[in-house]
Amino acid sequence: MDNERSDFEIDYCESIAKNIDKIIKDKGVTQNDIVEECKKQGVKISQSTISNILQGKTKMSVISLLRVCQGLGVTIGDVLPKEERGDSVKK
Repeated sequence: MDNERSDFEIDYCESIAKNIDKIIKDKGVTQNDIVEECKKQGVKISQSTISNILQGKTKMSVISLLRVCQGLGVTIGDVLPKEERGDSVKK
């Protein structure tokens, strides 16, 4: 299996990471707050996984993304790039 990511994958993951980072800042929470909230919900995720996602150091799995969203109290749609959420309408 190829471990290289395409430019599209890199850009897409960076967009998601920026959206997650914005939500974190808007909510005034830390990565550790997300881990603790996940624990309360019985969901396992490490602070290092969150950090790696935000820094683009790892491929983002759907499961990890769902876990981060749970810890933030948002949906996956809230972190997807706008064009994927249907917010952008091309005329």
